[in-house]
Amino acid sequence: MTTTTPHLKTTFYNQSVPWLPVKSTRAEYDSMQEMLKVYSPFGEIRTVMTSLRPGIGVDGYQGSATPMSLDHVFRRMIGLPGLDTGLDRDIYGGGKGLTIADSVLSSLGEAIERMLGSFSCITQDNLSAQWFGSATELEAMGRKYVGPEQYPMFAEQQLEIDGFLCEAWNAESKMHWIPGTNLLTGEEYWVPAQLVHLFYFREHGEARIGVSSSGGLATHLNDERALSHGILEIIERDAANLSWFTKVLPQRVEIDREFKDPAIRRWMESAERAGINVDFYAHRTDIPGVVVVTAISVEDSLDENGYLAGGGVGMDAESAVRSAIAELIQSERMVRTPEIAPSWRVVQGFKRLFGINRDATASDFTNFIQVVPFYGYAENQKTLDWYLRAPDQPVVKLSELPDSKPADDVSELESILEICRTAELTPIAFDFTPSNFNNVKLKKVFIPEMVPAFPPNLMMLGHYRYYELPQRLGLSNERLTYEELTTEPLPYP
Repeated sequence: MTTTTPHLKTTFYNQSVPWLPVKSTRAEYDSMQEMLKVYSPFGEIRTVMTSLRPGIGVDGYQGSATPMSLDHVFRRMIGLPGLDTGLDRDIYGGGKGLTIADSVLSSLGEAIERMLGSFSCITQDNLSAQWFGSATELEAMGRKYVGPEQYPMFAEQQLEIDGFLCEAWNAESKMHWIPGTNLLTGEEYWVPAQLVHLFYFREHGEARIGVSSSGGLATHLNDERALSHGILEIIERDAANLSWFTKVLPQRVEIDREFKDPAIRRWMESAERAGINVDFYAHRTDIPGVVVVTAISVEDSLDENGYLAGGGVGMDAESAVRSAIAELIQSERMVRTPEIAPSWRVVQGFKRLFGINRDATASDFTNFIQVVPFYGYAENQKTLDWYLRAPDQPVVKLSELPDSKPADDVSELESILEICRTAELTPIAFDFTPSNFNNVKLKKVFIPEMVPAFPPNLMMLGHYRYYELPQRLGLSNERLTYEELTTEPLPYP
């Protein structure tokens, strides 16, 4: 006779913190409290701000969080007082959501994610795990690894440009590698460290083959959510990048049924009251079981800041739509707050981080968000007509998209991993969770079969999927060439 240990589920009812959810599981509550412990005037996270909507405009919340001076910490840790890493300028934690709890928690989570992600390259555990050598040497040792054939980043035409930032990666290129875990098999998998860490110190003599980004880096309330978020984020960026650069038109979503999520319904009503039209587009992809949606709003009467965009992903359509709406709210607050409150001190920070000239070229961009104000200029918005307003724009009904949600965090992760297995993807995970975190998890996921996220000033157009996707979708009889790709900045942040 076998006995099973009963599993006690505890529900916590919030009675003291106005912005926290009214109800959560005990595990969720403990994780939220753990995040709040790093927030104080003397803590790792110094400020958290949430902006409410103005009297006119759509509902929703946008927030931001600022960590302690990362430049100062790096200077103290490595003993170089004159070092300027630029992290204080470039690392930004931005949150958003349809509720104030979503906004504050995502602001805190992203600040923790970016702050701790920036230090992952110099923590003792990660440094001791690294190995220096080439793909050829890893092959000889019988180790599993991601090599240049699996993950080509730049096209030959890019590498031939004088002064190009990165060099060609081949089997003999010497670099540091870091071990991760293949989530499907549990096997150890080695990946170049510079493609994993958000911030990376390249050593003398180490090949500079590429850069990393925050794509796949996720802080969440438990392991399952962090891993699920990381994997889905990579699939989302893969779908959006491929759609734009290969000129595969997204499908405009026809809202032929009422949204089941009351938060989405309330938000759509607020947009209608404000006179703001929002269109949703579903990106066509060869990864089954995942919905990737972009929310777009265009104000034709504005000469600038007339464009808003946000992307979302989920295993069901409404999860993807809700995520896309939250991103759109974030872009609205960032680009339109300066018009409403030009003297507000934080507006100067918005302008410094996200300002861009109307005649900017790809090399002028410094971050992802700048594409929103760039395409918000009336003359630049017209350049998107072929993509968003084509006469033959494909259409898909909301009712035709998947709408079943996983039962819980564990089943969601299991379903996502099954999607990876079916699509022959290799999700490799790295655990960067600090030792003083017992509940909150910080994970980085890397999938070599997916195209990477990149800023507009360093486009990575060498991955084979850019040349194969239209053919795989039955939209072309031949592989694309580099000359057939668009090289204009991706219009999604």
